[in-house]
Amino acid sequence: MKEKIKIGAITIGQSPRKDLTPEIQDMLGKRFTIIERGALDNYNRRQIEKELSPENGHDLLVSRLRDNSEVQFSKKRIMPLVQNCIDELEQRRVEVILMLCTGEFSSLCHKALLIEPQKIIHSLLSRLIRESLGVLVPAPEQADQIKERLKKLDLEVEIQTASPYKDLEKFAAAISELDKTNAEMILLDCMGYNIQMKKRAAQLTGKNILLPRTIICALLKELF
Repeated sequence: MKEKIKIGAITIGQSPRKDLTPEIQDMLGKRFTIIERGALDNYNRRQIEKELSPENGHDLLVSRLRDNSEVQFSKKRIMPLVQNCIDELEQRRVEVILMLCTGEFSSLCHKALLIEPQKIIHSLLSRLIRESLGVLVPAPEQADQIKERLKKLDLEVEIQTASPYKDLEKFAAAISELDKTNAEMILLDCMGYNIQMKKRAAQLTGKNILLPRTIICALLKELF
């Protein structure tokens, strides 16, 4: 029997991500085993709010805690914590490290293959979209940073906000607003959005919906 392929999965929130990794495991199948680590595993909400608060919209990240609640924090301040997760997972001899976040990361040191969803997704967008893209992000404060990131693709970008960790009615309302635009496709720009949400968005709009977790799982299966 072949050894299972070990994937190190890093959430920028707390692990285990019971809303995320079981769905990824189902898509990947039994050949893979997932070892999770979270940047905020050793922090409680009070510590996060005191020590890791975001300075502005460009510094803001959104994730989930073990109690299923949403949390917002500083990208700049968690980078050393993300690096600690990478170091620990490499000691476990994982074959690949997957960032469970579509944010932009830089200056991370790693020996194992590191998969950053944003780079892959943006490369796809540059080839799939001709003029207009609809994007759903968790928090309003993230809208400007997303537009800035997508500038290099030279696309018209329509953005709506709805957290994947809160009211699904708000999710449906935001998707309906994107449906009123000229967007050719809609990107659910957070690893927290799930397959059920993708199906709901497709039903509401009739458009192609890009979901980061399914894209990344397809890539991993192809690689291994």
